[in-house]
Amino acid sequence: MRIRLAAALSAVAATALLLSGCAGAGNPSASPSPSASSSCLLNAKPGKTSDAVKVDGEGKDLKVTVPSGTDIDAATSVERTVLKKGDGKNVVAGDLVSVQYRLVKAADGTALDSSERGAGDQLPILLDPNQQSLFVVALECQPLGSSIVLAVPGKLLGQGQQSVVVYAQSTKKLPTVADGKEVAPVAGMPTVELARDGAPDITIPKSDPPTETKIADLKQGDGPTVGSGDYVI
Repeated sequence: MRIRLAAALSAVAATALLLSGCAGAGNPSASPSPSASSSCLLNAKPGKTSDAVKVDGEGKDLKVTVPSGTDIDAATSVERTVLKKGDGKNVVAGDLVSVQYRLVKAADGTALDSSERGAGDQLPILLDPNQQSLFVVALECQPLGSSIVLAVPGKLLGQGQQSVVVYAQSTKKLPTVADGKEVAPVAGMPTVELARDGAPDITIPKSDPPTETKIADLKQGDGPTVGSGDYVI
C-alpha cells in the first residue's frame, strides 16, 4: 500500500522544526553567534539505525534494504548517515535540485515512493521546509552530489505512523528563474518586467481587454518540448 508522501512530509516538517527549536533552546537572553548549522532545519546526525541501512545497485536497479533486527522504532530522533559526500556546494533549504530517491517502509523494505517515474530516475524537488521537509532534512547542509540515508521513527510522524527509511542523492542544482531568450512583447498584451529573482511586475495596457483567451511567450527556452504526461516543475 502506497502512502501519500505529502502527508508524511508535512508531519516531518512539524517534527523537525520542533526538534530544532528544542535543540536551540537555552538562555533566552543569550545571543549566540551564527554557526555552520544555524541555517539547517535539523542537521540530523548518524545513528545505529541509519548506519545499518544497506544501499546496493545504481540507477533503476538501486535497492534499499533494512537488515532484520534494525529497530528504527526504538530511535528517539531522526538519524542521517552520509554514504557518499559530494563535491558541490552545500545544499540548503530553498534550493531546487534533481534528486534520485527511494522511500521504503522500515519494517519490511516495501517501496512506498521513488523517483523512478522521472527521467533518468530523478525528479526535480524544491527544498521547501513546509512542503518537502523530508528531503530538506535528508539533503540539507551536505554538498551537492551526496548520497544520504535517513531513518525516521514512526512516532515522530504521528500516532500510529510507520517508521520509514529514505535514500536520497542530490545530483544537480536547477535554476529557479526562467533562463530562456526574451521574446518581443505582443501589442495589446500586458508587459512583464522580471526582477533578478524572477518576481514579475505586470503592467496592464489601457486598451480594451480581449474578448477571448490569448497567450504570449515571455521567454523562449531551448530544451525539449513539453508533452502530455511529462513531469515538469
